[in-house]
Amino acid sequence: GKSIESVLKTEFHDFEDPDRMNALFRKSLVQLNGIPVNSEAALTKGVNATKAVSQDLPLKNMDIISRITHWHEPPVLVPEKIAVQKLSLPNKVVEHLSIRKACNDANSDFSIYCIDKPSSVPVHPTGPYLQNSLTIMVEAQEGLETRSLLPCHRLDRCTSGLTLCCTNPAVARCIQAQMNHKEVEKIYVARVKGKFPSKLIDHPPCNEKEKSLILKAGEFLYEAPIGVVDIKKGLRAVIEGGKPAMSKFRLLGYDFTSNTSLVECQPLTGRQHQLRVHLKELGFPIHNDVLYCDQVENRQRILKADVIKAVTTAIGSKVEEKGFSTDQIEAAREMCSCCQGEVEVAFNSAQLLQSGAIIDLHARKYIISFTTNKTQKKKADAIIHDESLGKIECKIDVPAWAKKFVNTNAELDVAMAEWLNALS
Repeated sequence: GKSIESVLKTEFHDFEDPDRMNALFRKSLVQLNGIPVNSEAALTKGVNATKAVSQDLPLKNMDIISRITHWHEPPVLVPEKIAVQKLSLPNKVVEHLSIRKACNDANSDFSIYCIDKPSSVPVHPTGPYLQNSLTIMVEAQEGLETRSLLPCHRLDRCTSGLTLCCTNPAVARCIQAQMNHKEVEKIYVARVKGKFPSKLIDHPPCNEKEKSLILKAGEFLYEAPIGVVDIKKGLRAVIEGGKPAMSKFRLLGYDFTSNTSLVECQPLTGRQHQLRVHLKELGFPIHNDVLYCDQVENRQRILKADVIKAVTTAIGSKVEEKGFSTDQIEAAREMCSCCQGEVEVAFNSAQLLQSGAIIDLHARKYIISFTTNKTQKKKADAIIHDESLGKIECKIDVPAWAKKFVNTNAELDVAMAEWLNALS
């Protein structure tokens, strides 16, 4: 197998710098199955060879590499209280889809938690985010058991809005199955740059990348394949040979002062960054989306100096550190970029709440349809009918930026009034 050093270099960016990697080895901060890797302290003191291993040692199946690190999390922007609503699955759905049978506990919770995720917050612990993630924060706020809240789907960290979670694994699997079977209608709102057309004639000619753009009852149906063009940045685009993707858009309002439009968006397929990519290709990128917009306005945001100060202030907070020696804790602090005043080395610009942390895209409403398959035999053939078990509608409030649109166009005023009325 590959050596310890080879795996660390290729799999973890923190080990790309040879000097930093060797320093981590010297300070006994990297271990193989609990034994320090190339620990200078162990080797120079003549400790038994089993107490330190070489970084050139080939790895075997089931070997575990661990690292002792001093942990910091990027800051996030959250309200005083995250909005949470609970919806119970109808008994008909619970019984017909055998959700109750899948539960061992007679007092199982068949609820869906409808959470208004703030922008800048990841849905679940990932990368440098642990406590500053949605599920962990909502568990603490709602008094739920740690690691009990299960997300049913994904929402980009920079996107805000409706996020569905459950505490019951059987309910979570049911919601995920409905999403996989395209039984969930998702409705977003976005603030985009430019005047989004309300009629097909308003839109400029389609470019070569666009497959189709049609208008029906005031809605644009746009179909164009999406593929990855930059793996490191996570950048996607409309490309030939990409995965099929279809979105629906409807103009709700236009603001002349900022030259921005409020658009209702509905992804009919589930490609990552789908709405962001399609809106960019149509020539109306989402406001403040640095990944898909060439020019981003400097709207009021937290100063980077204030964010860095917040991170460095948190360093002094009392943290209980169990299971580590004083030498290990001190060594980890010495190798910590944040503790050494290099916060901008530890976190990227978006993680420090600068450009890219927040975009004006908000998941507003999900309509979940529940069906069950009934098979009828007719001679030698089996006929499968889908029997509806009903629908549930999950929705949350819209962000402040979506409520500020005022129109002079009477036609748009009607559309906006209808939309705002539907929110209440």
